[in-house]
Parts: sequence; C-alpha cells; structure tokens
Amino acid sequence: MLSRTQLDQRLEDLGDVLESLEQMNLHHEAQLPISVSRHLHELGIVDQDRLGPAAVIPIALEQQQVVRRRLGSPRRRGPAGTVG
Repeated sequence: MLSRTQLDQRLEDLGDVLESLEQMNLHHEAQLPISVSRHLHELGIVDQDRLGPAAVIPIALEQQQVVRRRLGSPRRRGPAGTVG
C-alpha cells in the first residue's frame, strides 16, 4: 500500500498528466507524445498508446478519483481497534 506521501505525489503527477492531456485535446492532437505515454505507463495507466488524449482523459480522471478516495478514507481498523 502506498504511503500518504506517495499518494500525494501520485495525485500531483495525475494532475500534471491531465493538464497535458487537456491541452493536447484543445489543440486537437490525435496522438500522445512518447513522454506523456511513458508517464501514463509509470502511473499504471497502460496500453493507452493507440488512444488519443480525449479517450485517455476519462481514464486518468478515474485514477485521480481513486487516489483522492484513498487519501480521504481513514485507515482500516482491525479487531479491537488496532490499525491494520
């Protein structure tokens, strides 16, 4: 499981990628640059190479929501109130 610091960094990275994707979409770019594709792979959003920015944006947004939920949810507690 990722630490809070790692989740914060992942959220920031996803925000950067989403900003790039939105700019590409506004400029009607059809293909992802290698650098953006590589960054998506590093973030666990794989096999999107053939998709354009408009198709990848919802996938990246969903990943961003997953991270936000993980950051907002308290750690699960085990039996007798132990943190686990």
